[in-house]
Amino acid sequence: MNEVMERPVLHDDLAAGEDIPPLSRMAVLTLVLGVISLVAILTSVMLPICVITIGLGAATLWHTMRDPAVRGTGLAQAGLGLGVLSAAWSLSALHGEQKHLYEVAGQHAAEFLDVLASGQKYQALELMRKEPDRQITGTDLQQYYENADFEIKDFAEGFLSGDATKWVIEQGPDAQWEFVRGIQIKKIRSNAEITVEMRNKLAEPPRDRIWVTLQRNLNLLLADDDGPTALWHVAEISFPKDTP
Repeated sequence: MNEVMERPVLHDDLAAGEDIPPLSRMAVLTLVLGVISLVAILTSVMLPICVITIGLGAATLWHTMRDPAVRGTGLAQAGLGLGVLSAAWSLSALHGEQKHLYEVAGQHAAEFLDVLASGQKYQALELMRKEPDRQITGTDLQQYYENADFEIKDFAEGFLSGDATKWVIEQGPDAQWEFVRGIQIKKIRSNAEITVEMRNKLAEPPRDRIWVTLQRNLNLLLADDDGPTALWHVAEISFPKDTP
């Protein structure tokens, strides 16, 4: 008598075995935030999302690895990795941008201090005005500022009578200005206000340094193939806060 063999089957009897652990919602959220945090590669505005992703990912990973009743360790690891990668990339780009702004601001500050130290007070005043507001080439600047309206005249007199201005002029045309360090960057949309510390290498410390605050404005109307043109002007000069 022939025996009929049953078809072999490899499977788990879920009814008799253990249920599949539920997927952690925190792990799913970590992965979603990790994907969103990739936008931080393009803009540092998304850095807070990276921080949230890293914190949530670490907490979720700690929970899922210690609680066998939930799944999601892999998702938490992926989200955490994306958050760390995005944050590192964004911080690196932000540091590079700040370094570039400080270097360019230092160059413009040195040019301004050279003009002022050489006694060209009214040319220096022009560099403190936005480019569209400056006078055309050939204008008698001294006559212009002496006969300007009250607001402009008051601004000019206030600047020329300032202690920092007088100190720079006293350094004379032989002064050698160099960039020391960046102090602060304030950004408002695409514009920025940058403060740098400059030093006259020929002066005796501690009275050898000056802070120069410049404003950079992007002019979209003057954009070229390289992007919008950055227009700079000096906003203020002052002594460092720790100068005696």
